Amino acid sequence: MKKILRVNNKAIYLFCSMMTLLMCVTLVEPFVNGASYEIEYSTLARNVDKGIPSGEPVFITDSGLGAVFLTTDNYVYSYIRFKEIRGPFILTTEWYSPEGQLFASTMLKEETSESYSGLWTWSRIPIAGNINEEQTGLWTVKVYFNDELITVSKFVILTPYQAWRFIEVYGEMKEANQALQDSLNMCGQKLQESDSEIALLESKNHELENNLMDAKAKYDALSKEHSKLVTEINTLQEKLNNTQAELDNLSLQRLISLLVAIASASIAIIAIVIKRKKA
Repeated sequence: MKKILRVNNKAIYLFCSMMTLLMCVTLVEPFVNGASYEIEYSTLARNVDKGIPSGEPVFITDSGLGAVFLTTDNYVYSYIRFKEIRGPFILTTEWYSPEGQLFASTMLKEETSESYSGLWTWSRIPIAGNINEEQTGLWTVKVYFNDELITVSKFVILTPYQAWRFIEVYGEMKEANQALQDSLNMCGQKLQESDSEIALLESKNHELENNLMDAKAKYDALSKEHSKLVTEINTLQEKLNNTQAELDNLSLQRLISLLVAIASASIAIIAIVIKRKKA
């Protein structure tokens, strides 16, 4: 641990010396309010040369892992470039092991209220020869601007064999995830087709409802017309019955009159025949 801190302190000392040369014409002022910053770019890298990070890990995932380093790598760098930064400030970088314990800490201090554009800074920890297999796993590095947490990066340190297994498992998981994604896409497509069918059925149902309403309106109109016709038929039937009764009465009267006439005629004929016999 002391060796790591000495390496970090040496690197920070060199960096602070460069900054001191740039700011040698300024007066040292006490800390005051008004410090601010705007981060332009931050990353993890295997090396930083003349302010430019290199060897940035290409193994980037969407799961929150920032990068993967090997126990054979020399260093892991935490690099930040500020678009604008104004003092006074203290930049503190803290490195945490997979167990969550503070592994190393570095500090960069600016006591003036000067503003800088394009200022870059880094902190690093050595890996090769310092991180053994028991310390492999998920690491965390946090950077503070004064007391404000401004960046949190997570990275994995693995042995070459672990990295090979990690990549192999990651590939398997990626294939499984792709299969799940394909299934999800298929389900989404079926869902869209179902939605289209539901929309079509709803349209047809709406059309049937409209037709049903029209049919009901026609049924109600026909029912009223039917009721009206039934009433008229009953009235006509009653009139027909009355007329038939009148006709029956008239026929009976005619029959009686006819019988009376026949009887009268028969009597008259009989009377004539009797008179003739007497004569």
